[in-house]
Amino acid sequence: MATIDNRLLNFILYNYPTKKFINWLLSKNIIIHNQFYKYFLNKKIDSVSKQYKYNPYSLRIENTNICNGQCFMCPYPIMKRSKGTMSKDLYKKIINQAEKLKINYINLHNFGEPLMDKDFSWRVKYAKSKNISRVSTNTNGTLLTPKTAQNIINSGLDELYISLDAFTKKTYQKIRIGLNYYLVIKNINYLINLKKKLKTNKPKIILDFLEFNLNKHETKKFIKYWQKSVDQVCISQIHDWTNKKKLNLGFFANNYVEFSQSPCRLPFTEMLINWDGTVSICCQDIDGEVILGDTNKESITEIWQNEKYQKIRQKHLSLKTNNLKLCQNCKLRTFWWTF
Repeated sequence: MATIDNRLLNFILYNYPTKKFINWLLSKNIIIHNQFYKYFLNKKIDSVSKQYKYNPYSLRIENTNICNGQCFMCPYPIMKRSKGTMSKDLYKKIINQAEKLKINYINLHNFGEPLMDKDFSWRVKYAKSKNISRVSTNTNGTLLTPKTAQNIINSGLDELYISLDAFTKKTYQKIRIGLNYYLVIKNINYLINLKKKLKTNKPKIILDFLEFNLNKHETKKFIKYWQKSVDQVCISQIHDWTNKKKLNLGFFANNYVEFSQSPCRLPFTEMLINWDGTVSICCQDIDGEVILGDTNKESITEIWQNEKYQKIRQKHLSLKTNNLKLCQNCKLRTFWWTF
């Protein structure tokens, strides 16, 4: 049974009107510059920073950065770094460390389509065998075949985010270029029915809808239709990948840290490990421009506590990110209140 805190968190994350209202509220100067708000926010930041001072809360592991899509809002088509899939040996090394460090959340996804990795289900199984309590991923759903759906259920995957982003084929084709709308819908429905048949509650199915000008006219229809069938519907906000994609965001500041007067949470809670073992600053680092370590040569703890990471965190805490590569142009919203 979920705790009251978990219920409240789910309500904030997955209830569209509530989430929209909170985002609106936290864009207002009267709130973000309010002294009481700042006081409690700073207490939260201090608490979370201390809690994850020595090791991260979660690992985002890029099992592969190879993708079968060319989506409108994604910078994948312009990615310059080499493409590949993480070796089993490196993956096991990382997961073994996570177990010892009691890191309980693994997000098996970054750039690329994770199901293009033939060893995806093995990776989930291995993480679960090492007592990782929460393993999640994000897929476009095109490779979620009946066989793969069965393998995913057998693997013990906890959460499966499926990026759909449209209610109609016409809108889908404008956004998820090169992918088959009806195939994805078929795959989603098969997984839903397979879960019912097997009487299992895993994986939790979350349908993701990245709301922006091409699809916002379908948001309400999307929610109304799918919320009856899946565990959660998540309406997300678009961003421009640190100016890598020219998108109309309706956002006027250079970066969100500057605008919100609060540091980004990611350098304090999440480590991103690329398929080749290098550690990037965060999920916005498409081409590995800001590398903070290498898990082939260093431990998770050594990297998390190194001087590069510490300098970035200090810059964020002092709200001086205008001279930090990537951060200076980042408009991704991250929240501390979910911790």
